Amino acid sequence: LQPCRSTAVATGLQPCRSTAVATGLQPCRSTAVATGLQPCRSTGLEACRYVAEPLPAPLEPLAPATPPCTTDCHGREFVDIHLATPYGVTSHLLVPVARRGRGADAGCMLAFGDANALRLTFTVAKAAGTKAEAARIDEFFAAEGDRLAIRAPEVFVPPAKGVLQFMLRDESTGATAAEFSFDPLAFDPRASAYVIAGGDLRNLVGDTSRPATDKTIRGALKPYLDALLAQGGLAEDGDALPFTLSATLVADGLRVPVAGSIPLTVTRRGKTVVEPKPEEP
Repeated sequence: LQPCRSTAVATGLQPCRSTAVATGLQPCRSTAVATGLQPCRSTGLEACRYVAEPLPAPLEPLAPATPPCTTDCHGREFVDIHLATPYGVTSHLLVPVARRGRGADAGCMLAFGDANALRLTFTVAKAAGTKAEAARIDEFFAAEGDRLAIRAPEVFVPPAKGVLQFMLRDESTGATAAEFSFDPLAFDPRASAYVIAGGDLRNLVGDTSRPATDKTIRGALKPYLDALLAQGGLAEDGDALPFTLSATLVADGLRVPVAGSIPLTVTRRGKTVVEPKPEEP
């Protein structure tokens, strides 16, 4: 490297330090300047200050790695920004690419996919000699498609630890039937959406391997259906209730509502089954 010009400046009566300025690769001469009554002396501790340069024209984003990513790949397009300095090359700053073309308000909020819908059935049972009926929600369910999707803005960067807080609303009365949380979440960068499919979808709905009070749709619905049965509701085979499932993404102390909701229908299947009264130990 070439030497820098040293400029010492005194303000008032106090001495000051020497500051060196690097201008390209050209050598420069040392100059001492005194203002006031006291001259300045160089301390020998000289630093270089960089001159701002305009950035070059925008570059094409980095192409995705080949072979193409699968649905589980978390690849995404980035622009790689790094600088060359007298001390070496800086670290790489990867800026996500935000492409346009999904509508005027597509980049403003999270939203449920259009094809999301769920249908569940349940049976009713009671112990012999008792009147209390209990709902048993079937493990099997029907869905519009094989996944639930929550679309995200193209500039959305998913938080590391996001949780979906669901709310079940009874559309026939407007009452809140239940609230529960679901995690972990899988984000598909190719589709720019949270996707709940396969085992995750079964975990969201719930299966018989889990307790009836777990934080799933089945577990959240059961106490509400039991209460309706105790009030004389859902008494006939084929009686159905319409629900909606709404959600809020919670992460890092922030709450981001998800626009729209998932229609969910729960239908009674069959008459009440009377079971033998359990023997007392």
